[in-house]
Amino acid sequence: MKKNKIAFLIFDNFNSDTKMFFGDMLASLYSGFLKNRGINNDILLVLFNNGNPRNNEIVFKDLIEHLKKRKYEYLFLRSKWSPEIINKIIYEIGDRLFFLNTEIGRRKFELLSGARVSEMDFQHNFYPNFSYKIFGCKTRLVQRSSVLFFSDECKSNNKIYANPFYKKLLKNDSLNSWKGCSYCSSGFHLTTDGLRKLERNTRVRVIRKQIEYLMNNLPSLRIIDLVYPENYFDDLFEIVNDAKFNSLSFYINLRPDILVAKRRAIEKILLVMKKKKTAFLISNLGFENFSEKELLILNRNYTPDANLDALKIFCYFKKKYPENWRTQVSSASFILFEPFTAVSDLLINIQQINRMKDYFKSFAGLSFHKLRVIKNTPIFSLAQHSGLISNSNLAQDLAGLSIDGYSGEGVSYRFLDSKINKVFESFDSLLCSQNADNFKIANTKFLHVEALSRSLQLLLMS
Repeated sequence: MKKNKIAFLIFDNFNSDTKMFFGDMLASLYSGFLKNRGINNDILLVLFNNGNPRNNEIVFKDLIEHLKKRKYEYLFLRSKWSPEIINKIIYEIGDRLFFLNTEIGRRKFELLSGARVSEMDFQHNFYPNFSYKIFGCKTRLVQRSSVLFFSDECKSNNKIYANPFYKKLLKNDSLNSWKGCSYCSSGFHLTTDGLRKLERNTRVRVIRKQIEYLMNNLPSLRIIDLVYPENYFDDLFEIVNDAKFNSLSFYINLRPDILVAKRRAIEKILLVMKKKKTAFLISNLGFENFSEKELLILNRNYTPDANLDALKIFCYFKKKYPENWRTQVSSASFILFEPFTAVSDLLINIQQINRMKDYFKSFAGLSFHKLRVIKNTPIFSLAQHSGLISNSNLAQDLAGLSIDGYSGEGVSYRFLDSKINKVFESFDSLLCSQNADNFKIANTKFLHVEALSRSLQLLLMS
């Protein structure tokens, strides 16, 4: 086998109690693709423990020693991780690090492999490599979960030029063809591996073949992680109904519009799961916002009413199929802070969440987030056009990211409404001091709700 000094670098959080990790399926696929073409490579899995920073320093030191010893010519990074760690690696080994999810990284991979990334259709090329060199754990590990790669195409394909908030930017030709959310870097890269274009029976056969490969190569496999699950629900019934896969459950993140649109297909699957004692493990339902204006700015293709419908369906499934619609780790997530957020938007969200509080108790927790604004996305252009991103701040934000072509980290911005700066600072401060005497609440499930309510009260009182 021809030897090339190539490695795929994966960072992952590690649970020392369960000895479980998730890895990175796409890195495994790329690695297996190279091996199948006679090109040797390594997968380096770096496991960090959030509760043990001193041990993490040792893990990082071991990784750097390995990288220096092997002198890889090409190091491909898949997982988005702390820029601080990434820059440490660059400082130690030089600029040999490439992100596979960027155009430059893909070009490098194509030159090495002699094949276009688009040729990696997983109908014929599904042979992921699960042989990892592990840093951060010396005991035997169990990989109970793996990703099923049916399609990497997000169905959020609403075009930006139809959105009234972005009409002023239409002179920017690169944004005219943008599809999907205004803040997501996949807006330029909506691709498909071709499986969704196959005839249904062929499609199901390919999915079944993938799962069989995973089960043969990962004997401890119990959970299939569905990427963009909206692409699976119509075909998953036949898979779940197959006796070979009786032990498998499915891990999913959901969008409100998809939950509403696919309700019947999902319930049909749940009826089979009820007999087999398998389940959907719900990770996240991204409501994002109850303000119609905010959903427009985020270019989500659903309304606040769709959020309410999805919330009710979620609770209905939990009540009717408690063992099969598992919500122990589920989060109702919201993007409540973005450059153009107004106080009225925050009030709408707090009022609606409080009104529907009994429904939200079905989730393990609620989380409120500040939008990460990524360079070259529509909302970045809108914020820059509105003077909310200064050129000096932008240069400073990007200076530390010396990997060519990488733009995945957010840039600094201020809010158009200066009052929101005060609200966010107060909200962030309360979350950081949640154990302090001045901020104790009985139900931590609604911690973010209480922190934002308190912050808005402080603003109105000042």
